[in-house]
Amino acid sequence: NTNSVMQTSPSATAWRAWLTENGPRLFLFAKNQTRNAEDAEDVLQDALVKLLFLYTSDAADEEDS
Repeated sequence: NTNSVMQTSPSATAWRAWLTENGPRLFLFAKNQTRNAEDAEDVLQDALVKLLFLYTSDAADEEDS
């Protein structure tokens, strides 16, 4: 089960810790830029999805090397 692996992997733990520490600050920045909490949530979610995609793409490229 992929979900249970993600919950216990060191990288998932590190990601949660990073997001717990930085998420509120990132949300505040997005809210200041959009002037709307709902839009800020959307912008932040899109950015985090892109970040995760880039991170997993880079990791896959390193494994292929």
